[in-house]
Amino acid sequence: MLTDYLDLLPDWQKRYKPASPGEPLDERFVEALHMTETIEHLTDCVAFGTPQQKAAAASQLLSGSYLLMLEERIDRLALAKCA
Repeated sequence: MLTDYLDLLPDWQKRYKPASPGEPLDERFVEALHMTETIEHLTDCVAFGTPQQKAAAASQLLSGSYLLMLEERIDRLALAKCA
């Protein structure tokens, strides 16, 4: 789930970037800016970290409601593609 979400973020940064400074910011653009570094870090910890780093990443994912948010976000996008 982390990698699926991480794959979306660069696309959102490009696709929803405002065309001009005065244009309102799309929530997906803002989300991509805020979440990219965090999700990259968590993905790296889970994939390549020490047992302590993996445990810390898992704790952060569970306590910060990241997993629930990611699951809901990916499910909504999948439904939108089907419609």
